[in-house]
Amino acid sequence: MEISYTSNVQISKMSINVLHVTAISDIGGAERIVLKLAEHSPPPYRYVITSLSGKGELGKYAAHLNIPYYDLDIKKIWAFPKMFHRILKQHNIKIIQTHGLTAECAVIFAAGFKYAPLIPTLHGVHDYSDGIKKYVIQMARPFADHWISVTQKGKQILTDIHIPPSRIQVIPNGLPVKDIPATVKQNNRCFNVLTVANLRPVKGHIYLLKAINTIIRSGHRNIHFTLVGRDDMHSRLQQYAKDLKISDYITFTGFKKNINYFLGKADLFVLPSLSEGLPLSIIEAMYCRLPVIATNVGGIPEIIIHKKTGLLVEPADSEDLYRKIMTLYPNAELRQKLVTNAYDYAVKNFSITTMIKSYVQFYNQVLKHAC
Repeated sequence: MEISYTSNVQISKMSINVLHVTAISDIGGAERIVLKLAEHSPPPYRYVITSLSGKGELGKYAAHLNIPYYDLDIKKIWAFPKMFHRILKQHNIKIIQTHGLTAECAVIFAAGFKYAPLIPTLHGVHDYSDGIKKYVIQMARPFADHWISVTQKGKQILTDIHIPPSRIQVIPNGLPVKDIPATVKQNNRCFNVLTVANLRPVKGHIYLLKAINTIIRSGHRNIHFTLVGRDDMHSRLQQYAKDLKISDYITFTGFKKNINYFLGKADLFVLPSLSEGLPLSIIEAMYCRLPVIATNVGGIPEIIIHKKTGLLVEPADSEDLYRKIMTLYPNAELRQKLVTNAYDYAVKNFSITTMIKSYVQFYNQVLKHAC
């Protein structure tokens, strides 16, 4: 039932212990934020992490950071509440924060909200986009004390389904500032375009491939595209690239831990998603002084201010994507203007320091109201 990588880690009784519940044990945006919170938050806050399915990389990362971690099997539905409450009591949990609708429902099912304040977190706005999910959230209203949204767009979605604005806190994602040495980019033989996103239909890679096809057919051959991310589409995109005869201009790397290597080699970052929350990949690109082209969906317009910190394109529009890439491809002056603005904007609004400070203040407020 329980797979625990670091459950023997001792947490001081003087600490304020927060349980983060994730639906999956792979490393996505939400899981990265949980790990960053655990790594960088100051005392007295300490963290315990629980995932509801799978035996992915999350537990290994938690063990590396010496964070108590539990992998619970939500499918064993009748045993789950007992195991969940054992974790709550063992670690004297003061706040429960969930990531994703499945995690939220699991905590409600286990009646965890009776033990500590429950805070659901809205990451990707598509999570709450259909009628059934909205109905579930409305049913969950009496059990949740507050909500966190990583975007203003997410807050609007929650208020549209009658969550009081006073119970919603917007805390944008943040990352440590990183610097990729400029020398890494020197002497490149061609213009390198990077996309970092798992290969899934919602990430819109198909429209990027169509744009690449137009670029190559227009006679622009001194350009190469690198697509980094786990392949969840069973090589369908690779086959489509072969059908278009553009495979020589594209590298599919699969999942890679060392994203810095690819950021250092790139000249342009493109994210063609059909739906997003507040993508960490864009923040990383901005920190690395890469110009960004991204779709006008979810929380992306809160990061990319069109023609100031990057360029926005309409989702599922390969022609618009083609035009925007060709706008930046030959224009080094415009690229430099965008990256200068974007770097300053990211440091000011999406730093790990700003995010941690916001979470600590919010947790303090939640505990004050719970007393």
